[in-house]
Amino acid sequence: VTAIGDSVMASASDLLHQLLPHAIVDATVSRQADVAPQLLQSYAQKGELQDNVLIGLGTNGPFSDDEVKQIMQIIGSKRRLFWINVIVPTRSWQNQVNQQLKSLSKKYKNLTVIDWYGYAHSQSSWFYDDRTHPNNVGQNYYSTYIVKEMVRASESD
Repeated sequence: VTAIGDSVMASASDLLHQLLPHAIVDATVSRQADVAPQLLQSYAQKGELQDNVLIGLGTNGPFSDDEVKQIMQIIGSKRRLFWINVIVPTRSWQNQVNQQLKSLSKKYKNLTVIDWYGYAHSQSSWFYDDRTHPNNVGQNYYSTYIVKEMVRASESD
């Protein structure tokens, strides 16, 4: 797995590494989706873009159709893309991002949305006061849910 994400993924990166010991997890604070194409291209050029790609972007703002198109061109048709939807109730773009991901999963057969929002948005005890970043308890749920969903989707192929 090659994973790229923002601070939500970064907070759980140690746990993701425990569950996916061979994964590359590249997550950093305030990352926007507009950097995803160049990051993925860089991993592809180094031969490090794995068959399963995990994206955790959208918390810090929406993304354009062009950015998604570039991402999908780099991913290609042979790889599987898992994109985690967002919980960011204090921002106007939460529903826009989640709706866009849902639409994209219909357009691209190799794109699976991991419904973190549906799973966790009502679990206030899993989050810090910002209601976006999982606390220690939430990080466990985040990591295990993502891995379970990736496995489940792969098994249904």
